[in-house]
Amino acid sequence: MSFIQGRAIRNQAAAENWMSYARELEQKLANAQAGLEAMRTLKDAAITELGKVDPANYLMNQANRQKILDTAYSQKQS
Repeated sequence: MSFIQGRAIRNQAAAENWMSYARELEQKLANAQAGLEAMRTLKDAAITELGKVDPANYLMNQANRQKILDTAYSQKQS
């Protein structure tokens, strides 16, 4: 096997590894997006039900919910 053939085989293997890694990342992203959409759906249902039983609840205000999310997000970033 020549040097060039060996290099071509290694390059092909590296490309296949990168493609496999990219597919894995795409699948993880799709799963994360599906999970996020499911959580949004659950949140919307919970807020709707909360509004029925306690319309004046602190969480009925979008700005209050956003503050909670912002705080949680910033704590995860630290």
